[in-house]
Amino acid sequence: MSLFNELKRRNVFRVGLAYLVSAWVIAQVADLVLDSIDAPPWVMQAILLVLGLGFIIALIISWAYELTPEGLKKDSDVPLDVSIANHTAKKLDYITIIAALGVLGLFVYQQVNQPSSSTGSSHETNVSQRSSEMLSENTESPESSESSENPKNNIVISQATITSKEVDSIAVLPFVNMSPDKDQEYFADGISEEILNALVKATGLRVAGRTSSFSFKGKGKTIKEISEVLNVAHVLEGSVRKQGDKVRITAQLIKADDGFHLWSETYDGKLDNIFDLQENISRKVTDELKIILNLNPEERLANKMTEDIEAYDLFLRGRELVAKRLDDNIPQGLALLSQAVERDPSFAQAWAVLAEAEVVSYGYIDVGQSEAHKRASSYAQKAIALNNKLALPYAVLSLIEADNGMMLEAIDDLNQALRLEPNNVLINRWIGGIYSRIGRADLATPFYAQAYRLDPLSSTNAFNLASSSFFNGELEIAEKMFRIAGELRNEVIFESSYIYDFQGKHQLARDHTMKAYEEALGRGLELLSNDEMVVLVNAMFGGTEQEKTAARALNGMWLKNSDDQYYWQLQLLVAIGNNDRAYEILESKPSFFTNFSAEATWYPNAAFKDFRADPRFIKLLQKHNYPPAWQSIGWPKYCQPNPGTDGQFSCQ
Repeated sequence: MSLFNELKRRNVFRVGLAYLVSAWVIAQVADLVLDSIDAPPWVMQAILLVLGLGFIIALIISWAYELTPEGLKKDSDVPLDVSIANHTAKKLDYITIIAALGVLGLFVYQQVNQPSSSTGSSHETNVSQRSSEMLSENTESPESSESSENPKNNIVISQATITSKEVDSIAVLPFVNMSPDKDQEYFADGISEEILNALVKATGLRVAGRTSSFSFKGKGKTIKEISEVLNVAHVLEGSVRKQGDKVRITAQLIKADDGFHLWSETYDGKLDNIFDLQENISRKVTDELKIILNLNPEERLANKMTEDIEAYDLFLRGRELVAKRLDDNIPQGLALLSQAVERDPSFAQAWAVLAEAEVVSYGYIDVGQSEAHKRASSYAQKAIALNNKLALPYAVLSLIEADNGMMLEAIDDLNQALRLEPNNVLINRWIGGIYSRIGRADLATPFYAQAYRLDPLSSTNAFNLASSSFFNGELEIAEKMFRIAGELRNEVIFESSYIYDFQGKHQLARDHTMKAYEEALGRGLELLSNDEMVVLVNAMFGGTEQEKTAARALNGMWLKNSDDQYYWQLQLLVAIGNNDRAYEILESKPSFFTNFSAEATWYPNAAFKDFRADPRFIKLLQKHNYPPAWQSIGWPKYCQPNPGTDGQFSCQ
């Protein structure tokens, strides 16, 4: 008899198959149980070793022995005519089928209990938002203002999507915090963000922005639903368990359309090799997606930021607070980041985020802009000196330069940042903001569109794209994007009224503004009385000179305080024809022009054309040094040089 037939007769094949399937079920169950009780890694390793040795022993026993009614006997002692090997074979088949059903059951359990769809805690904060968001500065809160939910706790799906799904696209969901200490949420989020930042460097891979990916945290959405909203073909999810100096990161790459797990792996290590774990995960993802990395051999996707793990922990906590831009988060973030660079002065990324925190701090805490800019510039320069491959410090320098009228220098620094990280959402948004500010909405729109493409659940990105589209005269797109921004914020976007006004639909503009007013009252904002609001709205949209005079006599503008409390009040003054007061405010508060010029100065409405035609507008533009930028990159639609003159121009 051949060896194959003899192996078959002695049920060696059946024993091996039944053992392997059963061992797989045992291993999976053990992994779930051990993970839930936080068992050390060696326990699972020991179980796998025992199962492996058991496989060899089982094959040896099945070859040498036969199971008889009297128990195990040597195969040579059992005559063929009394052998019950065929009966044993059927029992083994039943065992294999039962074990296979166990495999199927575990697979279904794992699919239903995905970390991103069944676990994770919501980290949201309710906050009253400004009338419109600043375009030239990152003011979004990844888990608050940008993740506003509608009353049914659903994320907008229908409109905030891109038309076609790219094959090389991925969303990195916030990894679930499995640490015994639930206060380690920031650490799990930080690991997820670092992997996301590493993947952004991969050429040809579209990575969904942090705001969009993290907005699903604790929402109970399936992988398929998330992929449809973000238009990504793949999703990376996982969990982080930190205990003492030990870290376990579990990551799995999922093909979004069918839920197939392309790859899943658990990484065990210590805090001092956390950057290597991040690098390994990032490289594994790009390998699985067959992404070609245009990197030098010594370059990493995940930078090894610091040797000081305590400094890294301070960095993660500080960066998380700075990103939120809420309440006292900025000063707390500044304090933590300052401690990080104090512990490790060579920590380039910490210097860069510290510079970012300083450059926006004057908008949130009582600090002078010039002092904040001075510190931010110093920190950004330190970051560049330590690592000139970082994009953020160049972007920070650009904001300082733009605020000081150095537009061309600001554009150059943003282009440098963009070369380093072309798929960085923040940088695309900021360069769009610079172009929008100086009236070149035609140049701003592609960058705003790219930011929205990368981060479609960011209301800031939707709002910016709406504004630049309106500046360009693309009214249908502008109206749609304002509507999307409103759905993402769960509020009525007042700026849509200007579109209706431009179209001559004055009553529709008034009705829409009153709707926004009533909705704001519901959020508890202190506004004008209803009668005063009617006077203001009637004057703003198609109002007679008598109605505008009545509106100018109101005691306050929008808020029951002074009419120069916020920069966006300027557009209300312009809309009612009170240009004298608008120019008076811009003279006393020149910083207001930064955001006013980006959001409303270039509206095509008649009231704003009157504002631009005023001789004081020319002086304002010269004061902020816009003409030299136009001479280099081209003049905007509403300001053109006067023929036959040396540098003179007019606006409309």
